[in-house]
Amino acid sequence: MSTPHFNDKTTGDEVVLQFKDRVRGLTVLITGVTHTGIGGSTAVALARGGAECLILASRSESRAAETIETVKKVNPAVTVVFVKLDLADLASVRTAAQGILDNPSVQSIDVLINNAGVSLADETPRLTKDGLEETWQVCHVGHWLLTSLLMPKLLAAASVKGEARVINLSSTGHNFWNGSFDEPSPFTGIAAYGRAKAANILFSKGLALKYGSRGIKSYSVQPGWVTTQLISTWKADDFARAVEAGKEAGLEYGSEPKTLEQGCSTTLVAALDPAIPAPNGAYLDDCHEKKPNAKVEDVQKVEELWKVTEKALGQKFL
Repeated sequence: MSTPHFNDKTTGDEVVLQFKDRVRGLTVLITGVTHTGIGGSTAVALARGGAECLILASRSESRAAETIETVKKVNPAVTVVFVKLDLADLASVRTAAQGILDNPSVQSIDVLINNAGVSLADETPRLTKDGLEETWQVCHVGHWLLTSLLMPKLLAAASVKGEARVINLSSTGHNFWNGSFDEPSPFTGIAAYGRAKAANILFSKGLALKYGSRGIKSYSVQPGWVTTQLISTWKADDFARAVEAGKEAGLEYGSEPKTLEQGCSTTLVAALDPAIPAPNGAYLDDCHEKKPNAKVEDVQKVEELWKVTEKALGQKFL
């Protein structure tokens, strides 16, 4: 089980070492795997620990190239499957999922890590080709669809090993959510991000409620304050507004950001801990369970999210 000494300074390698017997033989899919982000660090830590197959999904192979190179360097035996995935394009999500389903080298998926995300500073909605607000689609709807389409591979793993896990990366930004799934009005990038990150938490709760009896475990994780390209579009004024919004929401910010290696540790605890001391569907922060904002503790919001997302996609989950 998770050791008490895990904290905000814990690295992904330390987590993998703790649960090394769990890593060997795993097939893990990670979205958003650039070497400058948490997904890349997650992949490298798993490779170093002896994962059998890493399915690395990114908008282009060039964006994933450095991570793939490092993964193969630290573990030449690992099977790497690159998948082109643009979460801002639902057709791309469907194509990516079908490619994985048809791949004979991927019989099952033990862990799906929905890591990719975006946080835009726009003060007006930016729409995707599917007509959805971009932050909402990339952070939530695209991952929802991917998870739904890949559920047969997850259930296949669960039937053999007793469980499969879906990890959704959230954020303390979920505290900015006003409790509605409607497009924020007035629209701000911070409000849009809050809605999407709240959905990530509720998605994990829903998967636990609906598929827990079939061996699916799902956790949402807050990686901490990590400087990545996620907020590359932000300007000084955007940071100031975010800090002010955080203070109004009662959030506390550390004195310095985490490294990428520290940022992936909570994801890896959620993915690997065999006896995670938290209920299925829980929210984790600094490697331990933490209570999120009360708005995302409402089970009725899970059902509301399911209906809203299925309506947006025009299809049921699975």
